Amino acid sequence: MARIRALLMAAILAAMLALPLGVSAYNSGGIEASESQVAMIPSTGLNVGDSVTFYLTLTNTQQSEANNVGYAFYKNQYSSENKFVENVIDIQGDSSQTVEATWDGLLESDDKIWITFEYPRNSGNEVSFFVEFEVTGLPNLRVIQTELTPSTTINSGDTVQISNLVKNTGSQPAGASQLEVNLPGNLANQYLQTKSLNASEETWVNTTFTAPQTGSYTIYVTPDFNDEVLEASEQGKSVDVNLLVEPRMDLYHIGDISVSPSSGSYEGPWTVDGIIGRTGESGSTDVTMWLEIDHNDGMLASQPFTVTLVGSETSQQSWSTSFDDGLVGTLAPGSYQVTAVIDPFLDGAFTQEDTSNDRISTSFVILEEPDVLVDSIALPSSSVVKAGEKVTWGVSVTNLGGEAVTGNLIYTFEGVTSTSILISLNAGESYYWTAELNTAAGSHSAEFIAEWTPSIDSTDRDLTNNIATNTITVESGLVLNWAGSSLRILDAEGNAVSLPLDEGEQYTFAINLTSQELGSLTIDCFDSTINSLITTIPVNVTSIGQKVSIECQFIASAPSTTIQMVPSDPSVTNTYTRKLTAISTVSNDVEGEQSGMGTAALIGIAVVILIAIFVAAIWLTRDSEEEVERDIFDYCPACDGEIEGDEKHCPHCSFNLAKARKQFHPCHECGESVPDLMENCPYCGAIQDVSSFFERREKRERKVVPKQEIALPEEDEDAIVSGTENFAEAVKEFGYDEDQLEDDWDENIASAEAEIAEIEQMYEEEFDTEGLTPEEIEELESQVTTKLKTLKEMSDGMQDLDEMLAAKGELKAHKDDDSELSASDAEIRGRLYEITGEE
Repeated sequence: MARIRALLMAAILAAMLALPLGVSAYNSGGIEASESQVAMIPSTGLNVGDSVTFYLTLTNTQQSEANNVGYAFYKNQYSSENKFVENVIDIQGDSSQTVEATWDGLLESDDKIWITFEYPRNSGNEVSFFVEFEVTGLPNLRVIQTELTPSTTINSGDTVQISNLVKNTGSQPAGASQLEVNLPGNLANQYLQTKSLNASEETWVNTTFTAPQTGSYTIYVTPDFNDEVLEASEQGKSVDVNLLVEPRMDLYHIGDISVSPSSGSYEGPWTVDGIIGRTGESGSTDVTMWLEIDHNDGMLASQPFTVTLVGSETSQQSWSTSFDDGLVGTLAPGSYQVTAVIDPFLDGAFTQEDTSNDRISTSFVILEEPDVLVDSIALPSSSVVKAGEKVTWGVSVTNLGGEAVTGNLIYTFEGVTSTSILISLNAGESYYWTAELNTAAGSHSAEFIAEWTPSIDSTDRDLTNNIATNTITVESGLVLNWAGSSLRILDAEGNAVSLPLDEGEQYTFAINLTSQELGSLTIDCFDSTINSLITTIPVNVTSIGQKVSIECQFIASAPSTTIQMVPSDPSVTNTYTRKLTAISTVSNDVEGEQSGMGTAALIGIAVVILIAIFVAAIWLTRDSEEEVERDIFDYCPACDGEIEGDEKHCPHCSFNLAKARKQFHPCHECGESVPDLMENCPYCGAIQDVSSFFERREKRERKVVPKQEIALPEEDEDAIVSGTENFAEAVKEFGYDEDQLEDDWDENIASAEAEIAEIEQMYEEEFDTEGLTPEEIEELESQVTTKLKTLKEMSDGMQDLDEMLAAKGELKAHKDDDSELSASDAEIRGRLYEITGEE
C-alpha cells in the first residue's frame, strides 16, 4: 500500500513539475507555490470521518540555497485556531521540495484547506491561498440515554431492566444493527437488535438481567457492535452505565470445622464443631443444618439440626453435633469427608445473597476395631531344660486395631498360674513379653500357656487369636541324697555299736541314699584321718525311687576317725563326712596313785569345779531364740545389710524381717516346703537362692558418729597385797604345817588341772560336729555321757572325818562362853588381826 502511495505521489509531482509556472504562482523571497502545486490523496470520494493528505510543492527560483522556509496548513479558515500543521524547511537553489499534511476525521461541513509559506521566515513576506474539496455525509449511531430499573436498592439476585436510547446523528439513513450490553462478573453479555434509523431518528432498546453479588460494577453499551453500518465515526461510541448492588442477608461459615477425636475412633462418637455468621439482617434467624458424609457408593446425611442467630446485622453463633457408628457403621475403616451444609433444603425463611459459601468440609477417620493378636507359639529360651533350672518364655503381642488397648497376659507353667504386668499397646504397636520361670523336678514335658485378657475399658474384636502355647522337655539326671538317719556303725559281728569306738578294732560304716531318676557312679570311701582310700563302691540305680545301701570297712584310730564318702560326680550328690570318736586301750589311772584325805578333798573340789565349768559352758553356749534366728541369717536378704537377728525390720532398708521368717517355698530339688530364709534345704541339702524370694532393696548406709573416748584412771600394777607376816605360826594354830599345806595345794591343783584337760579333750572329741548332717548332729546331741562321779564313787578311798582329825594330833578347842572380851584378851585380838587383817 505504501509503495502504491509513493508511486502515485511521484506521478503527481512529475505532472506538477511538468507544468510551467505561470504568472498566477505566489512568490515569497524567491520561493514560489500555487493551487496547481497542491495535490490531495484521495482526491475524490471523501466521506465523513475519512482522512485526507495534502501535498505542497515549494520551488526555489534562486541559485542560492533558501534556508528557513516556513509553511502552514489550516482547516476551513485562515486563523490560528484552525492551524493543524506548521514547519520550516531548507530548499537548494533552482530546486523544489514537497511537504505534506494529513487531515483526519473529516466532517460533512469541511470544504477547504488554507496554505501559507514565507521566506525568510518571520520576514512579514507571508503568502496564503486555499484549495477547496467536498465531503459526502454518512449515518452515525449513538446511545444518547440509558436507564436502570430499579435505579436504587438493587440486591444480589434481583431482576434489573436496562433501557438504551439509540439515535442516528449522521446525515444519511442507518441500516439495522446490533446493540451490545456488556454485563459485569459472570453474567453473559447480551446483543440486542436495533432497527434501521433515518438521519436524526432514535429508538429505545431494552433488556433485563439478574443482579450479581454485592458490589459496584460498570455496564458497557455499544451501538452497531458488529460494524454493520458505515458510520461517520467509529470512535467513542460505547457508553458506561454504573451499577451498585447493595448487600442482602447472607449466611456463611467462619473458619474451619473440626472433628474430635482427631485421631479417629472405631465406633465414635465423632463430634463436629463449627461457627456460622450472618450479615445484612438483624433480629433472630433460625438456620437448618445437617452433615453429609461422602463415600464411594453415595452420601450419608445426619439428622438435621437448627442453629439460631440473634443480634445485630453482623452476628455469629457456634454449633456442635455428633454422630456414631449408627450412621457410619456400614463404612469400612478409613478416612472420609464430612460436610456441614447451611439450609440444605433451601426452604429457609430468608433469601441469601450467596449460597456458594454454605458448605464447608473436613475429614474424619474410622479406625479398625481393636484386635490384639497373640503369636500362637510361645518361644522358650531352650527347648530342653534341666529339672530345677529356669527357662525364659517370650510371647509376641500386636495391636491390629486403630486404638490403644491395655490388658494382661495370664500364663500357666508347671501348675503355677500368674498374671503379667499391665501391657499398653498403641495402634499397630507390638510388644514382646518375657518371664523367667522355674521348672519342676523330674523328667517330664512342661506346657506353657499364655492368654491375653483385655482390661475392663478395652475391647478385643477377635478372641480366637489370644492364646500362645508351647511345650518344652524337662530332663533330670541321677540325684542321690544321703539319708543321715540311716547311718550305722557295725562291729565285726555285724552288730550296731555306739561311740566311742575302740582303737584298733575293725568296723563297718553303713549308710543309705535315696535316689531320683536313673544312672550310675562310684563313691570313694576315704579315711581322711590318715588320708587313705579304703575302697571304691560302684552305685547303679536302675529303677525310679530305688534305695541305695553302701558299706565301708575301716579300722578305728584314737582319738577319732573321719570317714568321707566322695562321689565321682559332684552333681549327683555331695561328699558325706562323719567324724567318729575312739578311745585308746592304754589307761592312766591317776586316781590309783592318789590317796589320803587331802587328795580326796582336792578331788571333791575338782569335781565341784568341773561341775561349775560344765554348767557355765552349757549356760554360755546355749542358743537363745534370737541367736537361732541370727543363725538363719546374718545379713538382710533384701539389701545384704548386717543385722543382729532380733530386728523386726531391717535397719538398712526397712525390710519386714518378721514377715520373711514366716514365708516358705517348695524346694526345687525335692519339693518339700522350706523357709525362704534358709540357704540349704533341710531335707535334701539343695542350695536355695534366698535373694530370689525377696524384692531387691537399696541399702542405706548408717552414719558413724565418732565416740568420745574417756580416759580411765590408771591402775597401779605394782600395788602389793598385804597379809600376815607370821603366816606359818597362824597356820599351825589350825593344825597344819606351812610347807606341807603348800605341797598339798600344788599337787592337788596340778592333778585337778590334768583331769580338767582330759575331760575337755573327751568333750571336744565326742561333740565334734564337723562334716555331720543336721540329723546326725541332732542324734548326737540327744546322747549325753557324763564323766562326773557319784557320791558313792567319791567316798570310796576317802578318809572319814574322825580319822582325819585323829591324824592331826592334839587340837585346841575354842568355845564361846558368852563372855565379852576384855582388855586382857588383847593378845588374841592381835593374832586375829594378823591372820585376817581385820580388827
